Amino acid sequence: MVTSKFKTLALTLGDINGIGPEVVLKALAQWKPAAADRVALVAPVGAVQFWQKRLNIKPFFPIIHSFAEWPADETIALIQADF
Repeated sequence: MVTSKFKTLALTLGDINGIGPEVVLKALAQWKPAAADRVALVAPVGAVQFWQKRLNIKPFFPIIHSFAEWPADETIALIQADF
């Protein structure tokens, strides 16, 4: 069993054609998790990039494909999900 020193919260956008992406991206843009916490946004990269552009939110998290790729200095990351 692998253990981590981090508490990780995983979020999805919900319906990418609904209000979920706007709510999630605006909240993440304002929220600064504690250093011991991580937030994993699990979503299609294209959908996130579309909503960031539409909402005029600059990209502020790395795109990763697994938890093993998580940069040590980042508290929020986008995990590529193909639905």
